[in-house]
Amino acid sequence: MARWRESQALRFSLLGRHAWAIADADEAVALWRPVAGQHPAAMARAVAVRAWCLHVRGRTAEAARDVEECLAFCDRAGAGADAVDLAKVVSLLDRVDRAEAALALADRLLADALRVAQPASTEPMLAYGELMLRHGRPVQALDALRQAYAAAAWWSSPRLRASAMLFEALAAAGRIEELEEHTRRDLPLMAGNALVSLSGRRLYIRVLELLEHHHVTVVAAIPAKLAKQRRKLLHQRRRWWVLTAALAVVTGNPRAVPDRP
Repeated sequence: MARWRESQALRFSLLGRHAWAIADADEAVALWRPVAGQHPAAMARAVAVRAWCLHVRGRTAEAARDVEECLAFCDRAGAGADAVDLAKVVSLLDRVDRAEAALALADRLLADALRVAQPASTEPMLAYGELMLRHGRPVQALDALRQAYAAAAWWSSPRLRASAMLFEALAAAGRIEELEEHTRRDLPLMAGNALVSLSGRRLYIRVLELLEHHHVTVVAAIPAKLAKQRRKLLHQRRRWWVLTAALAVVTGNPRAVPDRP
């Protein structure tokens, strides 16, 4: 339930429904509070989610207090199983304008992950790569993203995320030949994932837009492909809205109705 509350809080913040977002984030923190000593990484993540929701709303003083509490729980957390939660904290810290703290945590997680032959999770490499990309340092992102890509299972969420960020990092670093090779290998994976979900369709469109921008010639008729994918995305979003709105009515939960596409 706490994880669901966190995801709802993030979703509502992105939609601009700040009161609902903060209420869900408060509930997530309250649910983790009694077991915070046993699960410091999970508590750090919940507090970081609330900090982001407060920050987006403009309640920066409260967000800053949450950040300090989050960092204290990060210090108590270990490696291994805690890496997934702490990797999420990296991204959230960066989004509340605490880039130095985010980088310090990302460095720590990456060092812990690289210390073992088979890390428990690829999330530390992905978090580090994402952070480097956000700060315009694609070359530094490449090694971590390549390791995450190699370690992740085929067609898993980490593999798809690593692949998508590799498209971005190779393009930003000017590694066009490597980008073309990566395109030949993984664009079919992105196209297949587009058939599965809305997020997969959005990811495929983003990759096609990047390839078009960098004039990658190994893919034919990119403008036509983009137009087709955008039409399909709109149709998917409309179907998803109808189903979600109907479910919200049946369950008596008006908060679950998304914005109409």
